Amino acid sequence: MTRTPKYRLHKPSGRAVVTLAGKQHYLGKYNSVESKREYHRILAEYHAAAGQICFGTDPDEVTLAMLMVDYLAHCKRHYPSQASPETNQVKLIFRVVKKLCADLPAIEFGPRQFKAVRQTLVDDPTCQRGRGNKKKSAKPLARKYINAQMSRLSRMFRWAAADGIIPSHVYNDLRVIPGLKAGRTSAPETKKILPVSQDVVDATLKECPPVLADMIRVQLLTGCRPAEVCALTPSMIDRSGEVWRAHLIDHKGAWRGKERIIYIGPEAQAVLRHYLDRDPNVNLFSPAECDAQRRAMLTELRQTPANQGNKPGYNSRTRSGKKRSQASRLGSAYSSMSYRRAIYYRCKKAGVPKWAPNQLRHSAATKARSEFGLDHAAGFLGHAEVGITQVYAEQDERKAIEVALKLG
Repeated sequence: MTRTPKYRLHKPSGRAVVTLAGKQHYLGKYNSVESKREYHRILAEYHAAAGQICFGTDPDEVTLAMLMVDYLAHCKRHYPSQASPETNQVKLIFRVVKKLCADLPAIEFGPRQFKAVRQTLVDDPTCQRGRGNKKKSAKPLARKYINAQMSRLSRMFRWAAADGIIPSHVYNDLRVIPGLKAGRTSAPETKKILPVSQDVVDATLKECPPVLADMIRVQLLTGCRPAEVCALTPSMIDRSGEVWRAHLIDHKGAWRGKERIIYIGPEAQAVLRHYLDRDPNVNLFSPAECDAQRRAMLTELRQTPANQGNKPGYNSRTRSGKKRSQASRLGSAYSSMSYRRAIYYRCKKAGVPKWAPNQLRHSAATKARSEFGLDHAAGFLGHAEVGITQVYAEQDERKAIEVALKLG
């Protein structure tokens, strides 16, 4: 817990003083009513600003580096969910700004600087990568992705203007800049996300450890998002009905007030039963468990005699007897990114075209729509808006249950 800055006496001047964000704020004559009132006022503003390093700094002296530090702290509070990639994406665009103009006063960041950052994204696909993580040949960043990154940068200035850190005209000047238009930039277009064929999925499943294979099956049968299948725990799942319901608290639309329920039919239930006997709040699918299964599969295929070569769990660096700890390195839960990487690796092993887990949701949506219609598919996938959900909740749930009974 952060300690509250103290009301103190500045002996040389006889005034009251408080230190906030490394800066001295003089409050008036020490121990006077006015100085104490000023202390509580400025302390309230400081707490409302969540301890920003920019607090109390003249707008002319706030640099982009200072602003980025404060905004990143805001993002970590505002986007705490693993289901949200916003904080990580903000870090990526900040790398570019840091390289180009970190020491520039924030109020001097205008349309020219904004376009310079954007052009860097267009010209150099590796500009967002850290040291030692640059490939000579990298795919150009897509136009829509570049526009999304620049929108994130604009939101920093909107936040700063709303908090009184910089004048509002700085953000207003950036708002008038249009995004990159299709066909009018060298940045390529994003490829349309298509469903993945069942044959490709089946071939991939043959190369997957059981945990990863079951994740894929559950996502395909329920039509949930990659982040949602990664976040599932036993406590989320209501098993009282014919169709189980997984109530997600922390999900993509939670900040909008939406409720997200994953409907789990008989086939998906059969897959999940093997994972429900663990701690209620532990993720169903563990990368450490998956890695242990992968290593067991390699041990079964091993041709070197057990009394020769490396023992399971050891390598040339650990022959002194200290076993490697994979569980602590891999963690107990997948992220959307690690889940996607695991599938990519298995696609390579299976010799099939690379596909991403969000394509499974498209496959489930396509199948549900073709067999039951658009309304049923929307209810099954949780696509309704907040107002529509309140009006048609019962109807959508009935349709979702009907789909889950047949498909899931």
